Amino acid sequence: MSWLQKNASKFPFSFALKMCFNCLRCKSCGKSDVSHYLEGDPLCATCCLQKRQGSYCPLCEGCYDDDDYDARMMECARCGGWVHARCEGVDAEKYQILSYLPDTVEYVCK
Repeated sequence: MSWLQKNASKFPFSFALKMCFNCLRCKSCGKSDVSHYLEGDPLCATCCLQKRQGSYCPLCEGCYDDDDYDARMMECARCGGWVHARCEGVDAEKYQILSYLPDTVEYVCK
C-alpha cells in the first residue's frame, strides 16, 4: 500500500474522484511515487521540496534542481522566476545566441 493510499483521508473528496491512486502521477515530473499534495497538485517528495523552495518554472510549473547547470533556463526580469527555454520556444541555437547578449538586455517571460 502506497503512502498516498494510507493517507487518503487527508485529501479532499473531490481529489479522490479525479484519479485513482494507481494512475496518480506527480504533476511536475510524472513519477508515480506521489507523496505530497501541495497547492492542489499531487507531487513527489523531490518536486514538493523544489516547489516549496521556489525552484519551478512559472510557465509549465515543472520543478528543477538548482545545481543543474546543464538545463537551459532564463531568469525573468519582471517576476524573478527561472523559465525553461523550451517553455518560451527557444531552441538550443537561439539560447546560445541569447547567452552572448550583454546583461543590459533583459528577458521578460510570457
